Amino acid sequence: MKRGFLLYVNSYFILSCLVVLQVYAVGSYNDIPRLFWVDKEHVPPMSEEELKALAYFNVVSHHDVIYRSGGNRLYERTDDGSYLLLMIVNEELYNDISDNLNEFITQTESNGYTVELWTAEYADAEDLRAELQDFWAENGDFNCFMIGTLPVALSEIGYFEGEGTPYPIDLFFMDLDGEWEDTDEDGYYDNHDDGDGDVEPDISFGRIYAEPLTYHSSTEAELTNNYLEKVMAYCDGEFYDVEQKGLAFVDDDWFDSADEWGGALYYCYDDVDIIKGADTVDEIYEEKLIEKYETILLCAHSNPNYHAFKIGNDWTGGETWFYEVYNIEPICHFFNLFACSNCQYTYTNCMGSWYILVPSNYGLTSVGSAKTGAMLEFDQFYSWLGVGYNFGDAFRHWFEDVGINNKDWHYGMTLLGNPLLKISEYMNDVEMVVFNASPLNDAIMLEWKVDDEEGITGYYIYRSPATMELCDRTELDVGRGVFEWKRLNDYPITGKSPYSYVDSDVNEGTRYIYRLDALYGENAVSLARTSGSISSSSPLSIVMVYPNPVSEKLHIVIESDIDTEMDISIYDIAGRVVRNESIKTKMLKGDYELSTAELDDGVYIIRASSDSGSDTVRVVVQR
Repeated sequence: MKRGFLLYVNSYFILSCLVVLQVYAVGSYNDIPRLFWVDKEHVPPMSEEELKALAYFNVVSHHDVIYRSGGNRLYERTDDGSYLLLMIVNEELYNDISDNLNEFITQTESNGYTVELWTAEYADAEDLRAELQDFWAENGDFNCFMIGTLPVALSEIGYFEGEGTPYPIDLFFMDLDGEWEDTDEDGYYDNHDDGDGDVEPDISFGRIYAEPLTYHSSTEAELTNNYLEKVMAYCDGEFYDVEQKGLAFVDDDWFDSADEWGGALYYCYDDVDIIKGADTVDEIYEEKLIEKYETILLCAHSNPNYHAFKIGNDWTGGETWFYEVYNIEPICHFFNLFACSNCQYTYTNCMGSWYILVPSNYGLTSVGSAKTGAMLEFDQFYSWLGVGYNFGDAFRHWFEDVGINNKDWHYGMTLLGNPLLKISEYMNDVEMVVFNASPLNDAIMLEWKVDDEEGITGYYIYRSPATMELCDRTELDVGRGVFEWKRLNDYPITGKSPYSYVDSDVNEGTRYIYRLDALYGENAVSLARTSGSISSSSPLSIVMVYPNPVSEKLHIVIESDIDTEMDISIYDIAGRVVRNESIKTKMLKGDYELSTAELDDGVYIIRASSDSGSDTVRVVVQR
């Protein structure tokens, strides 16, 4: 199965199963031994002063839009998942990671996502959430990936008996239509209810927060750059010998639940090891960290810095510390940490962060809690991952179905890492899909290129009138709204990439959305969308660019109503001008050649402008 898509023929069965699974949830949380923060004497909770220093900043809240995807390539939505990614990066960190961010965005776009990148500083979490609410109101569902130090929301909601230390709560940024209150005005949220909406998460969310990781003289920029590099390698199919198998390592307090909890991993893998009883000691756990499991579910009493293992009722099973994780370099990509406060990412040398930010080829996501508590009803998480959902959407679904119903166990839950990642079975073999529409006399020419067509037996094209107004010529939302899809070709289009199709049954002045579906045997998978019309309101327009992707020389076909001087500028994805030249346009239409030989591989925006108007188009440089 290809990455990012559920096979349509199975979707009803899959979703029905997911609903039924809720009936078999763990009977009573009261029967489950609760987690607790071990060794508060030597690993004390953060003080009120330390917490508030991470929540309130003496700055004027602002963000700058560094980049917004142009063009019109966007993959089909999967159920209610979104193919829009908002990245928010700490303003000071940005310059140190911008090169890798550029590559990351290029790759993310090639996988079908529309990306918007902000650099930002905010005075507090309220201001940051308000910006997310505005973005959500304008764009609908989206994925949010925060990188760097940004203000955290602090919560007193859902304390277990005897607890009293506030904790970071990322649900605050996921639920955008509920109401969060600090009724006693002490700087900590103490009430969460529906407000004008509901308490369920509205967006998918993940973060990287590397500044507190100081062991081995590590720097935030180095760790973040390495993380982005290994994410890109993983998305390119570099799994580094990690095997498609899972491990559940369940310490003695939860011996009776080990088979049930570990069994949830079978939704993702045929090969699952469940370790319980006498073998759950530090030495065996540390050995397992390098046995190439793709996913590890660990259940152990912990604090932000280490896991403590028991033998029976005694604390004689040893400890695994964050610095041991650093030195071991676990050969594993995904961690689920049923481990008290082990994902309290604001804590110095937070272990949940180290699992994925160790400078190695491994470690991509950690799921765990920033407070006492953890995930339960694991089937409600792994069943979504097991049918192709990314970690952000699977986590959001789990929170909707489970997390919001038990605040003391679950309100501290967070996802550390890129929310768009999936288990390796669903990483797509289609590395690049380019799908463009351009006017051709009284018709629309559709052209597409698929780099890897293994398993594809043909293509169908669907069309619908656009349901939303253009923001500008190159920025149209082709991923949301209600569409009236009509299939244009009666028989699958076959042959060899690149392909073309002419849609002549179109009306002047109407903008259309086109959807490209690939056939894998009897199953259809939606690859991409684009938009087009046969009219242009601008006196200057870019009619076509070719080839796209381009290697050395790009041809730009430009129409202009008048002879005029025109500037052609090339921007990289950070919005920087990398080339600029002036040319004299010809009446009606001209074909101009532009050298791209000196440009690095990646996505670029071409902008043609004159006194009579301007137009932009996105191109991919690929060698």
